Amino acid sequence: THSLTHSTSLRPLGEVMTSVRVYGADGLSQKVAISQYTFHKRPAPKPQPLPFEILVHAHSKRAVIVRRVDSLFQFHPKETVTLKAIGSAVMLAVGFADFIRENSHHTVTLSTRTSLVELIDDYSPLAEDLPPLVQVRKAACVAISLTRSV
Repeated sequence: THSLTHSTSLRPLGEVMTSVRVYGADGLSQKVAISQYTFHKRPAPKPQPLPFEILVHAHSKRAVIVRRVDSLFQFHPKETVTLKAIGSAVMLAVGFADFIRENSHHTVTLSTRTSLVELIDDYSPLAEDLPPLVQVRKAACVAISLTRSV
């Protein structure tokens, strides 16, 4: 498998990346036109949530998350509820947790853990003489534990 890198320097708005540098197993690199590949984004890992975990997605609605947290606390007041998010949903999860804490009149305490997860993208060659490419990038993850003081 060949690895893929590209320049992280800033480009003017609207300018499209046209080539990538490919590093082979021998350590040598070559520039390849990106138009010679099709891009396939692998789905992010989605672990099965535990009973008191709520996965926040980029399109999650605040009212739905708040209702779910309230119902969990209503029936299990001594449990800890955890909001989990990855990538663009991290800011949503932080906002939801802060909203829940504020509306509980500070009877809910927050504990936050952050991490990184590797996401893998595949580039399939359109021509048979080109190698398939893999790009690994990192995305932020957050787990916010909400504990109710009773």
